[in-house]
Amino acid sequence: ALLLAGLYCNTGTLAPYGNTLFGHVDPRTGYLYNADHVHFKVLFDFVNGADFQVWNKALFLRRILFDVAAWPFMRIAGFEVGGAIASLVFNVLGLVAALHLLRRRIGERGAIFAGWLLALYPGAMYWGGLPYPHALIAPLSTLLMIALIDLPAARGRTLIGLSLAMGFAYLAYDFAVFFLPASALLLAWHRRPGALVTSVALQSLPPALWLLFLSRGLGQPLDNSNTMVYHVILDSYRHIRD
Repeated sequence: ALLLAGLYCNTGTLAPYGNTLFGHVDPRTGYLYNADHVHFKVLFDFVNGADFQVWNKALFLRRILFDVAAWPFMRIAGFEVGGAIASLVFNVLGLVAALHLLRRRIGERGAIFAGWLLALYPGAMYWGGLPYPHALIAPLSTLLMIALIDLPAARGRTLIGLSLAMGFAYLAYDFAVFFLPASALLLAWHRRPGALVTSVALQSLPPALWLLFLSRGLGQPLDNSNTMVYHVILDSYRHIRD
């Protein structure tokens, strides 16, 4: 209830993300949008079967999981209202799932303490009331962290299932940038080279297949003004003196 109240208080024009950089005010309603609103709206158009020209060369097609999962809500109540409702639902379900998993690992008292921390987490409020892929950052980061903790002891089917689940989560946001290297380092530390290769390959599979479909099947460029930031970051390590 506390998490849901916090999320609701940050929906709509009160969402902090709407007030940053070049906010756009709708002259008809006075509603405040983030400058990237149109780029997120086109993801729903893509999932909803819009014409090729509507979503061609969209910046965020690699982050498709939220709109796929939220499509029933958006279809019924529209992109903004339906997407905001879906965002609230996913964040609450993410908290419930995280506490269920934590309770099995650290007991009821530990899970209750963790629950209060997560319910008060400002990062969830910052994104959670928006119909954007960002709404999945807090819940999936929490679940991915729990998966990372379980990874060193995972064997057989558990390792395969855990790795694939992490890979599917990477379709929501650019989590792979953080969790793939962390997985490799963790399994290397535990001296499990076979598990390292297997897990990294399986984690990479869902996003790799999706990117392949976007580029080969739909003719979409994988480099754009949003993805180029990763090239800039990597290049900066090759030019330390700059």
